[in-house]
Amino acid sequence: MHNNNNNNNTVPMPACSTCGYHTSHAGNLRRHVAGHLGLRPLACAFPACAFTCRAQGDLNTHALKHSDARSFACPEPACGYTAKHHASLRGHLQRCHGAPGAQQLVCGQGGCLYSTPRKALLRAHQARMHDPGQGGALACRHPGCGFITVVHTELILHCRAHNGRLRAGKTGRARGSLQGGGPAGGEPTL
Repeated sequence: MHNNNNNNNTVPMPACSTCGYHTSHAGNLRRHVAGHLGLRPLACAFPACAFTCRAQGDLNTHALKHSDARSFACPEPACGYTAKHHASLRGHLQRCHGAPGAQQLVCGQGGCLYSTPRKALLRAHQARMHDPGQGGALACRHPGCGFITVVHTELILHCRAHNGRLRAGKTGRARGSLQGGGPAGGEPTL
């Protein structure tokens, strides 16, 4: 790196005395050296959270875990997907709506605007939104609920909400009948 004098003298770059890491920014070097020393000077302000880190960007990303804000919304009409992180939205767009210029399969039932590049997602959408009582539907067996989906993980999360449990637990698949028959308020059974 050269100084601003237009002569051929170079300004030495700061370097880590432990490993020789070089950077032109002193703040980067301070953060790097803190890593060697095991220092994590930034801490989460959320009560009972023990998260610490060295970089403000990492702390900002972590803080989203404590927030219900989902500020990244899918731009596709009739989709409704929202995410906490831009990277999650990018993944959703790639999985569900394809790369720009990719062939899109459009639902079209009853004027529905849903589109996806994947046949499996289109079939799941059509079964969930337009034919919920037909083949492959998964139903909540909690008395009086009536929740129906074709996506197994949605049913698992829904049943956990009945129990007030949102942590991982034993799960199974409940296909077919929309009538009760499983344990009241329980997760789907095999």
